[in-house]
Amino acid sequence: DPRDGKFGATGEVVIREGKHQGQRIELRYGRDMDVLELGQSARVSGIMQAIPFEARQQHRFDKGLSATFTVQSLSDVHYQSDPLGWLWQLRFQMQERLRAVAAGSAAAASEDAAAPSSDNHNEAFGLLTGMTFGDRRELKETPLEGALQRTGLAHFLAVSGTHLGLLGALLFFALSKTRLTRLASGSITLAVCACYVFFTGFAPGSIRSCVMLAFALLVYVLKRRICVLSSLALAGLLMLMLDPLMAVSLGFLLSFGSVAAIVVFSRYLQQWVTCLLPVPYRHRLKGVTGGFALSVVASTATLPLTLEAFGIFPIVGPLANLVFGPALCAMLGLSLIANALAVVLPPLGTVLLQICLWYSQLLGSAVKAVASLSWASMPMGGFSTLALCVFLGSIVALWLWWPRPNKQALLRTLAAAACVLLLFGTATQLGVAFEQARGVKSITVLDVGQGDALLVRDGAHTVLVDAGPSPAVLREQLREQRIRRIDTLIFTHDHADHARGAQVLDASYGVRQIIVAAGAEDSPVYRDIAQRVNAPVLGALAGDTVVLDYLEIRFIWPYQPVSCPSSNDTSLTKLIVDTACESIDHNPLDIVFSSGDAEADHLRRALSRPELQAALIVNGHARTVDIILVPHHGSKKSLDNRMIERLIWEEGVQSSDKKGAIAIFSVGSGNQFGHPRAEPLELIEEYFLKMYRTDLDGSVTIEL
Repeated sequence: DPRDGKFGATGEVVIREGKHQGQRIELRYGRDMDVLELGQSARVSGIMQAIPFEARQQHRFDKGLSATFTVQSLSDVHYQSDPLGWLWQLRFQMQERLRAVAAGSAAAASEDAAAPSSDNHNEAFGLLTGMTFGDRRELKETPLEGALQRTGLAHFLAVSGTHLGLLGALLFFALSKTRLTRLASGSITLAVCACYVFFTGFAPGSIRSCVMLAFALLVYVLKRRICVLSSLALAGLLMLMLDPLMAVSLGFLLSFGSVAAIVVFSRYLQQWVTCLLPVPYRHRLKGVTGGFALSVVASTATLPLTLEAFGIFPIVGPLANLVFGPALCAMLGLSLIANALAVVLPPLGTVLLQICLWYSQLLGSAVKAVASLSWASMPMGGFSTLALCVFLGSIVALWLWWPRPNKQALLRTLAAAACVLLLFGTATQLGVAFEQARGVKSITVLDVGQGDALLVRDGAHTVLVDAGPSPAVLREQLREQRIRRIDTLIFTHDHADHARGAQVLDASYGVRQIIVAAGAEDSPVYRDIAQRVNAPVLGALAGDTVVLDYLEIRFIWPYQPVSCPSSNDTSLTKLIVDTACESIDHNPLDIVFSSGDAEADHLRRALSRPELQAALIVNGHARTVDIILVPHHGSKKSLDNRMIERLIWEEGVQSSDKKGAIAIFSVGSGNQFGHPRAEPLELIEEYFLKMYRTDLDGSVTIEL
């Protein structure tokens, strides 16, 4: 399936004809251009470029991609006239039918003021298509997607053993009521499940499940016992023989890692959990303890992978899976039945699809409510090498030792775990205190693509100025910077390339306040973010200041409340000032200028006001700006001579001394605007000693 992006969709295809036949490339579509759906073929004209051999392109090489292709036109779009083509065409038609039902439901709800918003209907549709068809486009960067990740339920969106097992069980149960033999029933079930693997786009988990299901049905027909670990190993071997690049696929590793751990440890953990229950309830709650043990084992075994990939530790994950897992499985089963009936009995199928959408909406609201709890999840970075070795060593030691379950040993183990957590928490607090004592002061311009996001760190304080255009990218950047708490959010204005990334933030980050330009507090964008992080929105004007330890964020524009929170010329402009005296801080870099998307012609008014002069006073001395975050990503009119001279030259001194000033561009690689433009680059060359660009240098950190 193609993936939607800010500047158009992208999709992975295989070239079928020509000298590049067989190569796998990435198609880049323009805005509002029709895209190729799963299974479609077409003739494409455009420009193909080999992927440069750079570290930042590693994720493309891991997928086997060799080039990118910018699409100019598509022609002869069709499905192949073969069983696979018919299957994928059926998938597209079923999705469109479900989309039509969802659109009708949303239209009816819009006429009812008390009905849920259209966003909830879109998320309900996205959850259904993600679970049923493996198409997660409609959930991309939505609140529900974030809630599923924070509650440890996102694995239900990946077509895997849960889906194949449920489909196989439903079909095999129905066939068992007929006069078909075991061999016939098993063969039909396996054929349908194999079709479902193609139907949902060849997810590694679904391929693994189908291969293992084939072994299980073969054993069932032959009336033999099965060794699950052997079938798992054989499935992995077959998949890697067909596609060796699966060895670096996150889906492959998560699928095989979780299943292997479940097979080895889930029943063992269940016995330990059962020890805590009174004897009369142990058999009655067997299903509950089994589900809890399965969830804990699967999430624990894949913890190094999920923390590295997502940067979130879902504290409520085991309980959420225990509560919502059966409900989500029931919805999946109902959706499979409803979509099948919609093909043969459209009226009945449509009614069932409407019920599925209502059910999905209800579940989505419940999941978001749980995810909104401040203790539901915790942002974390990946394991260090030492932590990974300890983790793997503990698993091996447990497998070798295999102590006999008993209540006293379990209580001692829980007490030991509590002590470890206490020590970990104490070490974390000591680390924070150490950072605060060191007085580390820095700014980091995050590499978020074509957008803005600036981290300001001062001891134990962290401020995030803007959040970039992508929640996934911001989460990755925060994970790399090992940011677990954010004291203050500041937004220059509410454009998507500055604020959309904040959708990844929640109450677990401990945000205390959100600061925006005065008059913009009621922006729906800011209100939505405030609801996610559970923090108040405060307005700021020129002259206001946010005080950290040694750093101060001094606002110099706007000087009166704004009427439009999206306007570039009313972007919240500020100086980040280091007030530490020279006796304890010998770093000459003290003042950073940041204006969001406000360009030079608009900034002249801010630079002519007395608030700027007051903001440039540091410890009683007039100073100049040392670092400029180039406005508006380096647009044509982002800088001019008068603006630069006003900021980096001492007042009244007409000198060409550049004073070691630094310019930083926050810009996306290959952006459609051509940023940074030649005009600001020429000015940077004339006035500044150093220049950094996030599209070339990645995230840029400078200590103050």
